[in-house]
Amino acid sequence: MKTIPSNWVVKEVKLDKGYYSENIITILEDHCLDYTIAAKKYISLKRHVKDQLEVTFDDVESERYKVADTFFRPDTWTAPRRFIVARMLDTRKKKDAQGELFAEFYYREQALVTNKDSSPITIHSEYNQRACCENINKELQYGFDLTKAPSLKYEANAAYAMLATIGYNLINAMKLMVLPKSWKSKTIAALRKLFIQIPGRLVNRGGVNPLTHNRESQS
Repeated sequence: MKTIPSNWVVKEVKLDKGYYSENIITILEDHCLDYTIAAKKYISLKRHVKDQLEVTFDDVESERYKVADTFFRPDTWTAPRRFIVARMLDTRKKKDAQGELFAEFYYREQALVTNKDSSPITIHSEYNQRACCENINKELQYGFDLTKAPSLKYEANAAYAMLATIGYNLINAMKLMVLPKSWKSKTIAALRKLFIQIPGRLVNRGGVNPLTHNRESQS
């Protein structure tokens, strides 16, 4: 909080599950800030959802999307907080040699801890509409190898992260200004496969050495 410029006004905080702890929540509450944080689905929370919320889910879209709220105190916390649990119906196809005629239905759940008074549906919807920071983080981590620090020196790691960020920005600039519109949502992994790492062959034709590529690799 001390690093935030003095002329900024923070009214609400939305965080991923990496910040899910009572210590973080207590700091936000001491600063009188509204917060919504993704909760880690520990066994105690899963058990509470199964025992207490099965009959209280609000149907949003028939059986495909349900939301409920409850007050729950995790085992290591000193006080209960309000939790929002969303249950979304999805389909998962079994992978086997024979294949499956029908998909297997299953639910995936998302849990949030919050101090807001809004309806469960509103809180869940607003939390999942927050920009695209999660996708940006994943692209930087897995597309530009920022999953770990390569050096024991802070300055070297800072330079490495800066170069990765520059590469990320250059790729986005290329997608916006050069590539076709249908390519704008592609990740760096897809661009490497379809645009950068194209299989080719260096041949000799009449004293000239052209580089040819396999057109089938672009299909």
